[in-house]
This record gives sequence, structure tokens and C-alpha cells, in this order.
Amino acid sequence: MPNLAFPRPTPRPRKERSKIVVHGNRAVKIVRSITIAKTAREVYAFWRAPQNLREIVDYPVTITPKSETEWHWEIGDAAKPRGSWDSLIINDKPGSLLAWRSREGAKVPNAGTVRFKPVDGGTLVTVKLEYEPTGGRMFAWLARLSADSLGNQVTEFLTRLKAFIERPPVAKRPRETPVRERRVREK
Repeated sequence: MPNLAFPRPTPRPRKERSKIVVHGNRAVKIVRSITIAKTAREVYAFWRAPQNLREIVDYPVTITPKSETEWHWEIGDAAKPRGSWDSLIINDKPGSLLAWRSREGAKVPNAGTVRFKPVDGGTLVTVKLEYEPTGGRMFAWLARLSADSLGNQVTEFLTRLKAFIERPPVAKRPRETPVRERRVREK
């Protein structure tokens, strides 16, 4: 009798950008939002430049662009290194969305999105971050109880971002003309 079973289709190789690095059942999820009194394009452009993020982060960080879509992150300093990883931008819609994930092999696999939604008075910025804690979910639960939890850090980051972006521009002082001493001739 002939084999009537259909042959299995050859699986297509998965694109590097779409690999799953954070598994939903093991991940800790953080969602924070803030409204910033600037346009979505302005906030997105600020966020998209790594040198700007270094200005906002409250701890030592080095962000090195490896390409237009890949950044290398190093957290901490020589005295207290905290970790490093490569992140890959997997979705980039200027003015509305930026999504990333860590490359495979990161000590702390992570992925996230930042959405920029125009609202009355500015832009609603929403950060969604997922990561797999090194010590497991129990460790993450204990970390949430501390003031240094990642959720608190994201909230503080967004607050500093808002203050930084909304600050008024520094007015340049008008160039002063030097005052010359005039000698008065005595008669």
C-alpha cells in the first residue's frame, strides 16, 4: 500500500531578530508609563541615541553602538562590575515604537518595548520590560521588596528622562563687548 502521509515541510530557519530569549513562564514583567511634554518624535529621537541614555541612567553604564541595530551594554565600573550583554533592536518605528531583546547567551536574558503615544500635552511613554532573573522567580520576588528593584529603577529612569527632556534650554548670554578704559586727558 502506498504511503499517503504528507511529507513534513522543511522548517524555515528562524530569523535572528525573532528568536525568543525570554520565556514567558519564567520572566519577570515590568510596565511603567510617564507623560512627557514633548512630541513623540522628539522623545523617540532622544531615546534612540545611546549617548543620551547614559546621561539619564543613575549608575555607571557604558553603551557602545556596534551597528545601527545592536548595542553593547556594560553596567557597573571596574570596582563593582554588574554585567554586560548585547541587545538587538528588533522593531523600530520612528516616533512610535522601539523594541529590543538581548542576544542569546546573556546572563540575564531580557526583552522590551518603549511606546511613544501622542496625548494632549505631550507623549505617553510606556516601557515594558521582561527579564529572566539569575536566581529564578523567588529571587526576583525578593528583589521587588527592595528599593533597588528593577521596577523602581525604571520608574526613576523615566522620572529623570522627563526632567531632562522637559528642562528649558539654557539661554546663551549675549556676548558682552569689552569695556575699554578711557583715559581722560587732563588739561
